[in-house]
Amino acid sequence: MMQSQLATMSVEPAATSSAWDTLIKYLFVAIIALTADLGALSILVRAFYMPLAWAAVLAFIAGAAVNYCLSVIFVFRKRKMKDDLVREFFVFFSIGILGLLVTQGVLYVGVNMLHINLELTKIAAAGLTFFFNFGARKIILFS
Repeated sequence: MMQSQLATMSVEPAATSSAWDTLIKYLFVAIIALTADLGALSILVRAFYMPLAWAAVLAFIAGAAVNYCLSVIFVFRKRKMKDDLVREFFVFFSIGILGLLVTQGVLYVGVNMLHINLELTKIAAAGLTFFFNFGARKIILFS
């Protein structure tokens, strides 16, 4: 009896999952993806002596791939493009690139124009970018 119950369990969130639950799950996924990004960056630069610019690009792609995989498995139940995974990943990744632009804009304004501490500005940029990425992905891909 217990085995049959376990066999029917799903990793997908319940249909009644609230927006708050989805946001919290996405936060955990984003932290894991950031860890993958940072780990890849560190390994590529320190162990393989790859130039920082190239390593950052590859690490960003690794983080985006982790974020995408975990998001479609654990966070978002509805997927508008689930029948076209290449297109879905491309849009997911493109939103991440737009998120980088948000980060750059916040950093530019905060550090260069308002003369706010770099680390404080980066924290604000990360928070704003997190909500931008979550909202855009939820609206465009997962609703």
